[in-house]
Amino acid sequence: MSLTFGLSPLILLALIASAGAAAWWMYRRTVPLLPTGIRIGLGSLRFLALGTILFLLAEPLLRRAVERSEPPLLAILVDASASMGLPPAEDGSRTAAQEAREAAEGLRARMGSAGIRWYGFGVTLAEIVPDSLRFDMGRTDMAGALSDVRDRMLADGLTGVILISDGRSNSGRNPVSLAERYPVPVHTIAVGDTVSRRDVQIRGLQTNDLAYKGRELPVEATIRHRGFGGRTVVATLQEDGITVDRATLRLPEADGATSVLLVTTPAAAGLKRYSISVSVLEGEITERNNVATAAVQVLESERRVLIVASGPSPDLSSLRGILDRDEDLSVDTRVQKSAATYYEGPLPDLESYDLLVLAGFPGSGASAADLDRLAGAAAGGTPILFVLERGTDQQALSRIGATLPAVPADVRSGFIEARVLPTSVGRMHPVLTPPVPSTVDPWSVFPPVQVSDSRWTVAPDADVLAVPEIRGIRLDDPVLVVRRRSGARSAAILATGAWRWSNLPEDLDRIADSWPSTVERLVQWLVAPEDDRPVRVRPVSTAFEGGSPIEFTGQLYDEALVPVPDGVIELDVTTPDGRTLPYTLGPEGGGRYAGSLGVLPEGTYTYAARGVRGEAELGRDAGSFSVESLSIEFMDPGSDPLLLRQMALRSGGVALDGSGAPSLADSLAERGLLRPSIRTIESSSRLWQRFPFLALVLVLLTAEWFLRKRRGLV
Repeated sequence: MSLTFGLSPLILLALIASAGAAAWWMYRRTVPLLPTGIRIGLGSLRFLALGTILFLLAEPLLRRAVERSEPPLLAILVDASASMGLPPAEDGSRTAAQEAREAAEGLRARMGSAGIRWYGFGVTLAEIVPDSLRFDMGRTDMAGALSDVRDRMLADGLTGVILISDGRSNSGRNPVSLAERYPVPVHTIAVGDTVSRRDVQIRGLQTNDLAYKGRELPVEATIRHRGFGGRTVVATLQEDGITVDRATLRLPEADGATSVLLVTTPAAAGLKRYSISVSVLEGEITERNNVATAAVQVLESERRVLIVASGPSPDLSSLRGILDRDEDLSVDTRVQKSAATYYEGPLPDLESYDLLVLAGFPGSGASAADLDRLAGAAAGGTPILFVLERGTDQQALSRIGATLPAVPADVRSGFIEARVLPTSVGRMHPVLTPPVPSTVDPWSVFPPVQVSDSRWTVAPDADVLAVPEIRGIRLDDPVLVVRRRSGARSAAILATGAWRWSNLPEDLDRIADSWPSTVERLVQWLVAPEDDRPVRVRPVSTAFEGGSPIEFTGQLYDEALVPVPDGVIELDVTTPDGRTLPYTLGPEGGGRYAGSLGVLPEGTYTYAARGVRGEAELGRDAGSFSVESLSIEFMDPGSDPLLLRQMALRSGGVALDGSGAPSLADSLAERGLLRPSIRTIESSSRLWQRFPFLALVLVLLTAEWFLRKRRGLV
């Protein structure tokens, strides 16, 4: 115990001595004259009050240290993943789960009075009772388990971690690198069979994330085998549990991998769950890795694009070639032949198209009726892209100008050469922002194009993404401009000659794809659906790994599309067998909501969401998701004691196999790690903030005042 002050003790003593002298001076004579004993008593009260005040003003701090004997605190982590329950080898040896249970029992019987906390881990960490341990978690995250234990127990005096596992970590970060910097030793006990077992497994499944109804969809799988060379297996492709294709193949003689390609044609739109499985051979360690699944969103049809051109031109050919690159687009073309006719026939039904592209259209003498049809389709919400050509009749363009982001205000027939430069708004817009930033700015090396001498009026709600630079002077005239209004989108490229940007010389190969990619992003932006739903709910993924928690996010808006922070989202999930599971998404702030459904069995699920604030319903949403088969735990069956030895070595721990659990307890005891430790607990008290001292000052001053009044002192 120690006492310190906020100023020098010598100064404090001097001040207290001065207080004593002042008290003596005050009561050396009194009027009326009092007996000596009374004067000494009154002076002592005054001295004690002043001394206490000076003592507190010096900010005294009382420090205390208490030593406490505490048992060592250990965390025992048992791998509870599904791979621990693989069947025993043909010689009848125990499973990894059985060895883990016996190791846990051996530790519990030999650890004595040591403080122990038991945890089971897989993809998450949970405190357990050893007798109730289940081996059914979908993934193994050793590093995550060690991190969680450190965060939970280090402040309580954690002295060591004992990890019982087969050593197969298939999620999260590298546990070896974490163990190297771990604050306490990690002792490992390896369980399971290290001998490679005979097995056939599907190692990977590749297919498209999106498909279209009526279009062929290829699904490819990689099949790996060990110990079954030359055997024949049957690969089967299923769509939502219905077989749609199959193939027979012969496994290579040597252990290794082969691939199989199966094909299906989706007959309906929606989220489809595709699985490829291979027949089970006698002697396999497990059949749970003989199947792999993937979720594919099947769309109703391709997006349809109609190009209406004023005439043949290099820009039209270049634009058509770029659009044809996208397999998700179906492109039709109408090239103006005369005033009201087209080479390919009359204009089709415009309502069946998702995007209208006017490549220089309208040309000279274009049909007013066709212009009105195009304007009506654009006004009805069909996105429109206008590309200026030399043959464009800019006067006639006014018939559809209300839907365009820019219209000519002063029409002139001339064109002038210019470079094109993005604006500050353009460099932030998704149309001009590539997913992967480039080290070269393509706009600084693109060849010049031809811009019109006409003056253009930009709509107030439009964004100018690019402007021209003529003879080194940057102008404010629009070259690339986009507009988003009332659910409809439009864009205009007010320059001709952009075909050169798709046909660059060899020395510019590094940016050869820049302009085609920009056009593709522009098309994607134009056809992107407007979302004005008041309730928007979706899973964080359309396809979850088996054993992973199913997580949802949501947003709530009122009729003015203002975020609603104080509502709730009720979620009903329908399982593959028709049962309905109710859940609730809680608020996260700012109108955002989130929730976890936990782990669900494999299959395709649908959900219906209902947004509520108080008693009022704000809206509804619906969708679907799938849960893939639990296979990652069975990709590499068997034990990996090398990983566990590295973890123990780098953290300063001991590495043993399952039978060595009792000896681990003895080893820890011999090293003194199971003896109680002396823990020093320090505390401090700020005496100037303690009520008893303040009360003492009041009592002393009150007593002095009372005695003075009784004795008639003035």
